Amino acid sequence: MSPQADFPSLTFRLRLLAKEMPVIGMSSAGDLCSTETGAPLYLPAGSPSVVVQVFSPGLIEAVSIHSIALPNDDIHRGVPSLPWDERVTRLFQSLASIDSPFVLTVRDCFALIFIDGLAHCEGEFMEAVYACNRFTVPFAGGLAVTHLDHNQAFVSDGQGVLALFSRTSLGRSRQS
Repeated sequence: MSPQADFPSLTFRLRLLAKEMPVIGMSSAGDLCSTETGAPLYLPAGSPSVVVQVFSPGLIEAVSIHSIALPNDDIHRGVPSLPWDERVTRLFQSLASIDSPFVLTVRDCFALIFIDGLAHCEGEFMEAVYACNRFTVPFAGGLAVTHLDHNQAFVSDGQGVLALFSRTSLGRSRQS
């Protein structure tokens, strides 16, 4: 969703429309989407837009949605102090506790990951994924960021907004 969208409200309305189908979302600083012949493929943030991807049950048999807390409170306070290895260890522990309701195989599964783009620990997250060695599936996804000045990020697991961060003049602080 573009920065101009009311992320919490729009996510809620999409969940109502989807009924029992899972809905996940993220804010975006631009979209790879073209609605007109000959138009550029990339639409930069600046105009209100929402890209909705709907997958057929014939393509996606089952979905398992999981959310983990990112160990980055120190980063959001503007005082990074947790060593890389400790951040990886905490992420590893969170990932190790995920229980998938189906067997994960590279032949018929993939992981779609949305990370708060202001978390500043996506490298540690991927290192923990590889160290965990439980998710031997392809990973796709991206970072959620909105405004071009990268001062907000929204992510939803379909149950509510998981991250709403704003940058302040003193660093980054968690708003809700």
